[in-house]
Amino acid sequence: MSELLASLRAALDGGDLEAISELVPEDVVDYLPPIGSSSEGGGGIAELVEKVRAGFSNVRLEPIVQVSEGQVHAAVLRLHGTHSGQFLGVEPTHYHVSFLIGIFTRINDEGPAEHWRFVDTMTLRRQLGLV
Repeated sequence: MSELLASLRAALDGGDLEAISELVPEDVVDYLPPIGSSSEGGGGIAELVEKVRAGFSNVRLEPIVQVSEGQVHAAVLRLHGTHSGQFLGVEPTHYHVSFLIGIFTRINDEGPAEHWRFVDTMTLRRQLGLV
């Protein structure tokens, strides 16, 4: 399982949309699907990564905390980047952003089965000058 998580993290860091789609099955239950996504599972997550990378340059994920117990894996990551493209309807501000993301995944023998994601959108909105 740690190999799967390492592969997924490398795909997220590198923006490898094809690898994300392959690593996360379409039938994964995503309790908080990405906003505006037209796809389920890995395709939806790949779509979200594509939107983030289109809206932010120099994207870097910094692991803050990672914990695994049984089938459940949790991570708190800090996303760093520069708002250099349109993101969720907001024109580029060229501000540097740094906000937290919480990810919880249940992984069974076939791979990721359930997925929860929480984003500190208030901090992001503040840093973009929207609040």
